[in-house]
Amino acid sequence: MALLNDNLPLLMYFYTDPGHGWLAVKRTTLLSLGSIAFAISSYSYQREGVVFLEEDSDAGHFISAMKVAGTEIGLIYKHSDRSSEIRQFERFALTDAEQEEIRPSLQDCLQQVLSMSDETGRLPGAE
Repeated sequence: MALLNDNLPLLMYFYTDPGHGWLAVKRTTLLSLGSIAFAISSYSYQREGVVFLEEDSDAGHFISAMKVAGTEIGLIYKHSDRSSEIRQFERFALTDAEQEEIRPSLQDCLQQVLSMSDETGRLPGAE
C-alpha cells in the first residue's frame, strides 16, 4: 500500500467523546492488510462499511500495520462533549467469508507480529 502522494499521509478521522476514542477505517482498507484484521477486538465497532477501531489497542495495531505497509497516517480529530453515537453501533466482527479469505498461515502471523514489534520485541501499545 503506497502513500496517496509522495509527501502526504493518508488522512483518517479520529472520533472522541469524554471517555474514549475511535479511528474510523474503511472496512476494505482494514481487510486489505490481511491477517491484522484478526487482531481487532470486539471493543471496536462497525457500521456501513466503516470500522471504528478503539483507541487503546486496535487503532495502534492498524496504524502499525499501515506503517509496515509503507503508509503513514494523519489524523483529523472530531470531539464530542456528549457520549458518541459510535457506542451504539454494532460490535466489530469478521464475517465467515472474510475470515476464510484472509485466514493467515501460522508463518504469516509470526512474520507480521515480528515486523510490528520494536527493538525490544514489544508490540505497539503493549504496557
